[in-house]
Order: sequence, then structure tokens, then C-alpha cells
Amino acid sequence: MKKKSYVRYAFLSLALCVLMAMSVWAWGVTAKASEAPKDIGACAVTLSKTTFPYSGQKCGPKVTVKDGNAVLAEGTDYALYGATAATVGRHEITILGMGRYTGQATAFFTIQKVKNKITIDTKEIYTYSNPYRYNVYCDAEGNAKLTFSTSTKGASITKDGVLSLKDGFLGTVKVKVKAAETEIYQAASKTFSIKVKLKGTYITQFKNEGTIPTILPENDHTVKVFWDSGDYEIQSVDGFQIRFSLDRTFRSKVHKAKIPMLNAFGSLVDSCSMSKDLVKGKKTYFQIRTYKKALDGKMYYSSWSDTASHKIDSSKKSFYSGKKPKNGEIFMVGGIEYKYKDKKLEAVDMKYSSIQNQIVIPDKVEVYGKKYPVTSIKAGAFQRARAGSSVMKIKIGKNVQSIGKNAFADNPFVQNITINSKKLKAKSVGKNAFQYTGRIYAYVKVKVPAGKKAAYRKILEKAGLAGRLRVS
Repeated sequence: MKKKSYVRYAFLSLALCVLMAMSVWAWGVTAKASEAPKDIGACAVTLSKTTFPYSGQKCGPKVTVKDGNAVLAEGTDYALYGATAATVGRHEITILGMGRYTGQATAFFTIQKVKNKITIDTKEIYTYSNPYRYNVYCDAEGNAKLTFSTSTKGASITKDGVLSLKDGFLGTVKVKVKAAETEIYQAASKTFSIKVKLKGTYITQFKNEGTIPTILPENDHTVKVFWDSGDYEIQSVDGFQIRFSLDRTFRSKVHKAKIPMLNAFGSLVDSCSMSKDLVKGKKTYFQIRTYKKALDGKMYYSSWSDTASHKIDSSKKSFYSGKKPKNGEIFMVGGIEYKYKDKKLEAVDMKYSSIQNQIVIPDKVEVYGKKYPVTSIKAGAFQRARAGSSVMKIKIGKNVQSIGKNAFADNPFVQNITINSKKLKAKSVGKNAFQYTGRIYAYVKVKVPAGKKAAYRKILEKAGLAGRLRVS
């Protein structure tokens, strides 16, 4: 009996607990069902920020809604509208209640205008310092209207940005640019520095050339440097500076030379010959730049050109490289002028101040490093009536085939004539070729090749030496 009483007591206790739990649940449901929704307008709304700078992108604050100390959840307790914007102005945020909340609340944030940003495309201008006009290009946000001004001496600029530089201006131009206010940007201004730099040139070629000497000097290391002067405005610079060195980096033993724009005859220059400090047989590096004394009194230089190299070579082959005589071209060698034609030369005239009492027609004459035979003497080439010399000796080379009329006439002091040529004919020696030659003497000594005495006596007598001739 005691065991059965204990079981019944446990069962009744369990039943009582279940009934009590069901009663508590039913009371909670009834209470909740009877709770009325709250007005969200009575809640506290705060924004993380209330002002934003204009960026062109959507932006907005973080919104926090509190009911007392409880933070409400977006999407459960409320919905947000207008929480972001991209345009300048005051923007309204709407908070609509959901679930346990009803009604709406509002908050405001502002997107403000920002100072306009001005940029310039023109930072450097290269010129030969002649009068110059240039359109200065600037940009500002929102298509703001730009106006330009400058107070730099020697420069002026229109409101629309057309920059004018006076002749000789080099240096820095200060340009002030103003951007007008727009719907989304504040007005702004900025001053820019535009560098006006001297334009340079570049080396185009090197040549070993100049006055062609009879014998090329062994110590002649002269090189002629040419540079570009195709832009007519380059005449505005004062001149050019060339530097050269055996060091291609120009860090050691650098030599410099200035060449004025105008030479002694007032002509513009585009080349110069250099020899001092050059080393024969060495590869040498050259650079060139322009220089100009500007309006501000300062000397300005362009940047150095790209490096060009040249091997200093005073050999004949190098000196005459690329040179070939042309038909009809005249060359002065040893005081005598020679005319070139078809790989042959004709003696045509002489510079008597270069002749020391004798006329020597060599077998061959060197032109541009190559020897060509002298095969003829032009009519009247050495006639005294043309120059009034006091020539005493005449020597004719072995390649001469013809002598023109009056070629040696009227040279009264000639006493000796040497003819090495075996190619003269009666028809190839012109009339009076030796008329009055050596006339102050009783006779003229003439030396001719062996076996030619008889033939040449007749030719020479007919040419003006009749009765005054001794042939050996």
C-alpha cells in the first residue's frame, strides 16, 4: 500500500506542473495580442554625418533608430527611403515603421558644392625665342568657364588663353586661371608656371673636307660638323655650342666651342670646321645645343642633342671620302688651274703669284686623292699678255698631247724649255704657241726626248721659235 501511494503522488505533481506551464503560455499570448503598435516617429533617429562633399557618386549617412535604449532593426522594425543621393543640395530620408512600429520619421543630410579643380596641359613651350603665340589648354570640372591672365613681363595672354611671347622671351610665364562657379562647383583660381625653353638642334653629319691641299698635312685633324637648320626660325638664336670628348658620357676631358649664328660675312651658319684638341685615329663623341641671351639679360641654353660619333681620320682616303671630280670642274693645284674631263686634265690658267719663275706642267695631278694625267694645255693658258709674269723656265709633262695656240706666248724671259712628252704632233701644237717666248735672248734651250729632236724642232719653229732654237 505504501508503494502505490508514492507513485500516485508523483503522477499528480507532474500533471500540476504541466497545467501551470500552459496557463503561463496562454497569459503571454493574450497579453501580446492585446499590445498596440508604436509610432516610430517617437523614436530617436540619428545620422552618422549630416554633410558630404560632392563627388559625383552616391553617398549618404548611416541611420540609427532607437526606442529608448533598444536599437531597432532595419527590415524588421522599419524601412529606409532616400538614404543616399549624388546631387548637390538638401536630401530627405524617410523611415517607415514595420512590425511593432507604425508611422514614419524623417531626417536630412546635405551634399555641398566643392572647390573646383583646375588642371593645365601646357607646362613647357619650346621656341627659338622668336615672337610666339600659343593656345594654353586648361581643364576644370563641370565645364566651368575659365578666364586667363598674367603679369609676367614680356608675355601677355587673352582671357580665352592665347599666350603671346615677345621676341627674345625665355624663362617662366606665370598664368593665373579662374574657374567660374557652377551648379555643383564653387569658383576657384590657380596660378601655373609655364616654362619657355630654348629649342635645340641636332648634328646631321661629319666631313673631312675644306680647301684641298696639294699635299695633305700629316697633322691635319680637321673635321667639319654639320647640324640641322631647316627651321627658318632658328635664326633667332645667338649661336650654337658644340662639345666633344673621347668619353661618350662627357664626364672627363670635355672640350667646348661656341659658333655665332652669323659668320663674318653676315650669313647664317649650319656647319663649322674644328681641329683643336682632336686626336687622330680616335672615335670622338659630339653634341650640340643652341644659346640665346633673352629679354631678362640671362643666357639660356637648349638641351644637348643626342650624341653623334666620328672617328678622327686625317688620311687621304678619309679626307676625300665621297669626292669625285665632275666634267668641267676646275681645280687649282700648285698655282695652276686644271679642268677635269673624262678622267683627264687640261691646264687652263695660272695664278702667277704662286709661280716662282717657272711653269711646270706635271705628268699627273692629284684631285680628291686620285691622280689624273694632264693631257692638254689650253690656248693662251700661260700667255704673258694675260698676266705679265717673268717666267724663265717651262717644263711640260710626258702625258701632254696637245698645246693650244698662244699657250706660252709673250714670256720674254724664258731661257729653258723641257718637253718630256713624246706625244706631240704638228697638228696638236697650236699656232704661235711659243711666239716671242724668250725673245730677249739670242736663243732658247729646248730639251726633248731622245729620237724627237728633228720632229720637235720643226714643230717648235713653226710655233714661234724659228731662228732662236737650240734642241738637245
